[in-house]
Amino acid sequence: MDLGSRPVVVALLVLVASLAFSAFFVDKMFDGTDEGQALLSGKLISQGEVLYTQVRNIYTPGVFLIGALVHVLFAPNEILFARIIMALFAASAGALLYLIARRLVPHPYALLPPVLLLIWGIPFQHYTTPTWPAVFFQVLAVYFIIRNEESGKLRHLLLAGFAVGASAFFKQNVGAYTLAGITVYFAITALAKNWPKVKAVVGQLWDRKLFFAAAAVIPLLTVGYFTATNSFTGMYDMMVVRSATQGSHQCWGLPFPTVASLIPPSLAIESVYRSAINSVYYAVLLVYFAALYYLYRNRTLLSKVEGKTLLLATLVALFQFHMVVYPRTDRNHLIFSMLLAYIIAAYLLYKLAGGFAKATGGKKALALAAFAYLAFFALLGASLVAFTYRDYLGPTEKFAGMTIPKGQIDDFKQATEYISANAAPGEEIYVASGAASFYLVTGHDPASSYIQLYPGITSAPAVQAEIINDIRTSNAQFAITSPMSKVDRCYVTEFEGDLYNYIGKDFAPVTQFGNYTILKRK
Repeated sequence: MDLGSRPVVVALLVLVASLAFSAFFVDKMFDGTDEGQALLSGKLISQGEVLYTQVRNIYTPGVFLIGALVHVLFAPNEILFARIIMALFAASAGALLYLIARRLVPHPYALLPPVLLLIWGIPFQHYTTPTWPAVFFQVLAVYFIIRNEESGKLRHLLLAGFAVGASAFFKQNVGAYTLAGITVYFAITALAKNWPKVKAVVGQLWDRKLFFAAAAVIPLLTVGYFTATNSFTGMYDMMVVRSATQGSHQCWGLPFPTVASLIPPSLAIESVYRSAINSVYYAVLLVYFAALYYLYRNRTLLSKVEGKTLLLATLVALFQFHMVVYPRTDRNHLIFSMLLAYIIAAYLLYKLAGGFAKATGGKKALALAAFAYLAFFALLGASLVAFTYRDYLGPTEKFAGMTIPKGQIDDFKQATEYISANAAPGEEIYVASGAASFYLVTGHDPASSYIQLYPGITSAPAVQAEIINDIRTSNAQFAITSPMSKVDRCYVTEFEGDLYNYIGKDFAPVTQFGNYTILKRK
């Protein structure tokens, strides 16, 4: 397909439109947990503390460097400016989706992937998270591999490798999924070209050594830096040992929806909504396997950029779908597993539409069902946006630079105001929950290197003992508990019992705001 220069212009328009759309959401909602730990970690790093030893976390360092940058440049408005950076990553991912889709389909189908991203991704994931940068670099890696297939130029292979390394720098599992998908793609295309000479695959992979070398550069530099700062052991402990424990902990692991769950048990709105969401998991899987089946039936396509693009997108997407299965199944993980699925769906719909006039019986019914589900999928996403932001039709207020519905987080707001008014300047505090934003809003640093409570990580008795010792030897006079805070299937008191028992002995309650109890050292 001759692209010319026009797709680049359209991609820029997609980027601008996506940013304009993001502008409505970027300062909406307040996230007290994951966004807080990312930005707080960045703040502490900017003050000289060392990641993975003095600031414990299970992610690779990319997003924390963003947190450090926005704290230095834009504090106390770092939440807003960090979200603007996330919006740039998200909008750029949409532009790349268009450029990849344009190699498979004409307009208007090529616009389908960025439009679906606008509906399903951006309204729900404008928070500061390591996943947006990671999936942007994932899509960028796919784009450069396709460019390499088109041009044969080694620089595209090199850039694809760097993009894989950058993806892992922001989130290790996304980088690993991207590398695995591209490696399997190389192997399959080599087999298709040299069958039945299986040994030729090794040679073909060796010819891509520049890609693998480039993919290793950023991870090796990262390991080298943390080794030089004597924090590699802490990095390995948090990212490998503790992360593996977290995934097997009894609190985690919302189960993958069963086939039976696709049928709502009643006509109640919540039941219908849940079944509708569950159907998306299976629809995405169906799209992936339909693409593989189509390629199997049309194997000669693997000698063309069209077939290679479809295969590459499908393989990377299949590995990325692992996010939905492990460690947990939820809408947030689903959103980040679907970006490449939009491209594949656009291609399959284009093919179904092309043969619709001549189709009969089952094939025509299949095409109608596919287009009907696409309309349902788009409407479902739009309805979720409307439901999530419905409270913004009423009175709003500003808190920590964010616009929130009036009264929505009064307990959190009042608790932070109390600490700001009563804790001495420079005094540490300890928040015994996942609400790491508490530290960021109040300006008081945490009394422990474990800034957020995770089941399977901070629940280990030895770690709880470490946290207790941190608090005991700190200058913290206030502790904040939220016993009704829940992580998947567990309340915080169920996996942090030792810590809560200690706080109850050494601290006495002074006041309470909703779910937040303020305690002062005895």
